[in-house]
Amino acid sequence: MLIGELLQLVVVFLLLPTVYWLPRWRWTHPILIIMTPLPFLAAVFGWMAREIGRQPWMIWERLTVADAMSPGLTSGMVTTSLIGFTGVLGLLAVVDYVLIARAVRRGPEDLALGAWPRTPAPAPVRLEV
Repeated sequence: MLIGELLQLVVVFLLLPTVYWLPRWRWTHPILIIMTPLPFLAAVFGWMAREIGRQPWMIWERLTVADAMSPGLTSGMVTTSLIGFTGVLGLLAVVDYVLIARAVRRGPEDLALGAWPRTPAPAPVRLEV
């Protein structure tokens, strides 16, 4: 909770006043590019801290992890599902990368990303009588 509030203060007091100059300062571009995955990492690490801090309870003071385990679950089943989830998420990551790379290659001049290419309208025909 406190980290989110501190990040909000950083945005309000440091980044908002520089919103006009930030794109013009070339030295900030690599820093901003490096900062791109930080929200994702913050979400993942926050989730990990919450889940690790919850142990050994599935439901606080009601159901322990040992009581919640499926009795017929084998290590082979867990390994198979882990490999399956990893494969699907890896495939989605590759597709995401390909789509982002395609959008970057198009560049900012093609603002209608994903839209059909615009064909110029035919010139009006002049009828002379």
